[in-house]
Amino acid sequence: MKYIIFITLSLILLLGFGCQDNPAANDPNTEIAASANPSKIQTVGVTSPMVRDFNSSVKITGTAMPNQMVKVFAMENGFVKNISKDIGDYVSKGTVIALLENPELDSKLKESEAHVKMAIANIQKQAAEKNKWEAISTSKKSIYDRLEKTYKNAPNIVLISDVENAKAEYETAIANVLSGEASIAAAKGEKEAMEAMENAVRSRVNMLRIKAPFSGIITNRFVDNGATVQNGLSSTGSQPIVEVQDLSKIRLTVQVPESDAGSLEKGSEVKISFPELAGDDIIATISRTSNTLDQFSRTMKVEIDLDNKNKKIKPGMYAKVELNAKNRKGVLSLPIAAKKMMDDVPYIFTVKNNRVEAIQLKQGLEGRDYFEVLNSGITDQSQIIIQGKNLVKAGQEVKATQIK
Repeated sequence: MKYIIFITLSLILLLGFGCQDNPAANDPNTEIAASANPSKIQTVGVTSPMVRDFNSSVKITGTAMPNQMVKVFAMENGFVKNISKDIGDYVSKGTVIALLENPELDSKLKESEAHVKMAIANIQKQAAEKNKWEAISTSKKSIYDRLEKTYKNAPNIVLISDVENAKAEYETAIANVLSGEASIAAAKGEKEAMEAMENAVRSRVNMLRIKAPFSGIITNRFVDNGATVQNGLSSTGSQPIVEVQDLSKIRLTVQVPESDAGSLEKGSEVKISFPELAGDDIIATISRTSNTLDQFSRTMKVEIDLDNKNKKIKPGMYAKVELNAKNRKGVLSLPIAAKKMMDDVPYIFTVKNNRVEAIQLKQGLEGRDYFEVLNSGITDQSQIIIQGKNLVKAGQEVKATQIK
């Protein structure tokens, strides 16, 4: 019995000592003290912002477009008598592509030509009548002058009535000459009117010859021989004859975002590459800008003219275009490696008094390797973490190593 009591007391004493508080285990500073151990301090690589000239570029996909492109319509009704050009054919400006026929216009042309001939004949008739009266007036003037002179010298030989009659006949002849001149003028006016009508009809007939408006390639053909076509000027739903594209020069069209549109202007240098074409990048300049933003896409159209005499660049090809969007000099910048995104917000980490400080980044321009820092508290003396930033957090003690 005494042995059992002894064992029980021993167990009670052991349990009593085991339940006493352990100051080291409950000390809230124990973990901090452990982390303050120099052997646990994280080493990070830091750099200082540098002042540099900044060239910001933007890469956009562009589309190759022909220098000129037009669907050629007939300017008069008719049917296709002959179409001499087809897809892929090169045509010079003024080349006849197709010939139409319109019997009604042909008839009007012949009628107007006949009217002009009649007007010319009338002029000739009036001119002959005038010439006749000019001859008569010359004769009548001679008679009148002789009788008047005789009457003045010998009034008893010539009657005054004969003199007066001769004068009247002379004046009548003169009046007929003047009338003939007026008739000729009227006939000439009629001829000019007939010629104007003839020229108008002839112009319409000439429009039956469909010509290339500029030099280029036939890229589409819409009608065949014998097809009836309508006047493209006044008829709705009229059928085009062909499509012509000028490919000697390519308009590379780029839609520039609103954020970069304001800094681009005519003459700015660009770098272009066509993924489907072998060869070096093309250095060119902006030929023109629309200077307006599309209300839906909020982009500005920019065009770059490219020489294409070898016809290697095909309309519709895509190109990678690098535009120098913005240029600034003497700005404070950091390498891209200094930036860290947290919850879609950019941050940079600085080291002050061996402690990490997280700062939300205010960024300006961004290039391929560097970005502009706009934070007022960042200077060229600040220490910015570029190596090990993913291993630390704000407030943590670190050892900073300068990276050049």
